[in-house]
Amino acid sequence: MSKNNNLRPAVFIDRDGTLNKVLYDKEGREESPFRPEDLVLLPGAGEFTRKVREAGYLAVLATNQPGVAKGKVTIAGLDRVHQHLLELLAQDGGGLDEICYCPHHPVGVAGVPPDFVRVCECRKPAPGMLVKAAGELEIDLARSWMVGDKWLDVKAGQAAGCRTILLPAPAVTTTPPSPDPVEPTAFANNLHEALRIILGKS
Repeated sequence: MSKNNNLRPAVFIDRDGTLNKVLYDKEGREESPFRPEDLVLLPGAGEFTRKVREAGYLAVLATNQPGVAKGKVTIAGLDRVHQHLLELLAQDGGGLDEICYCPHHPVGVAGVPPDFVRVCECRKPAPGMLVKAAGELEIDLARSWMVGDKWLDVKAGQAAGCRTILLPAPAVTTTPPSPDPVEPTAFANNLHEALRIILGKS
């Protein structure tokens, strides 16, 4: 099979805990920001997206957002959060070439449209978001990276054929172990380190 030289590499980036701070509910469980004003970037997020794009990578967000299936946010509300994310990244010259999100969850709540409550192929650790983006944006997955703060990000990246970087969760001392351990291509303490790894191994 001949190699398609028109394909471009991408950096797929998780959202909560990778680009922005996570929130916590009353029980201390991680939660996504559901309002634009609740979204706070982590240090280096804008620079990270700017520099990977300058290096020739597409910057593609790949985020699970089950709050839609749980009735905590609407698609329109999620779009507003993502618009604010783009505005914050742009303050440091950064941005995203595509925003991919999975609104599904196997267990929903009453009143939520059934289309959102199901087992799907896009919810990480499944690679559906990455594979779909690769087809639409002509991405070379073998030359691409998946960067995230959870093992499910690593698994999704590996299943899609990407190299992977695992960041430690920002609110804990160690990243929660995976029930089915996998080895990422590299570990990084923050986005600055992840950037050095990507630019040094492109």
